Amino acid sequence: MTTEQEETVEGADVGAQTDQAQVQSPALAQAVAGAMSFTAEQQAHIDRMVGERLKRAQEKWHADLEAKSEAEKKATEAKRLKDEQKWQELAQTQEAKANEAEANLEQVKEQLTRANKVVEQLVESRKKSLPETMLKALDGRDIYDQLELANAFIESLPAQPVSAPTTQRQAVTTPTPEAQGSRVLTPEERRQQARRIW
Repeated sequence: MTTEQEETVEGADVGAQTDQAQVQSPALAQAVAGAMSFTAEQQAHIDRMVGERLKRAQEKWHADLEAKSEAEKKATEAKRLKDEQKWQELAQTQEAKANEAEANLEQVKEQLTRANKVVEQLVESRKKSLPETMLKALDGRDIYDQLELANAFIESLPAQPVSAPTTQRQAVTTPTPEAQGSRVLTPEERRQQARRIW
């Protein structure tokens, strides 16, 4: 049979099914069935065509179902990856914040070390003006306590009057100018001149 005949037979088969669904009375159904009778060879060919068509429809249905299932899997995987990417981005953000905090911590540690050195130098300079008993009281304390105690002790001392600068009267005499036209005598000439005067 050719494809035109197969389509006609298939169309007849579909038409027959439609007609059978519409037939209500058994007599009419018998008349329709008698008008559409096929030989055994034709019926086998029709059955084979219907079977092949059914097989193709089932294969298409299975392929569509498989494609739909695959698409759902891909969508689920894409969603999982998207969620994982969000977590990954969040983890990267948190890691960047942690690195920044660590860098800030290192900077603060360096500043604290420098500040401690300055405080130690300040305490040492204050200790120079403290009495021996106060120095013993500062032993064993941390530098901040030592600084507080030294400052408190120094502030508790009575204020010492500021001494006015001594202004001694200096002689306001000008030196005698050298004689004009005289030459400078050597030390030997001066000795000789001094002998004559004495």
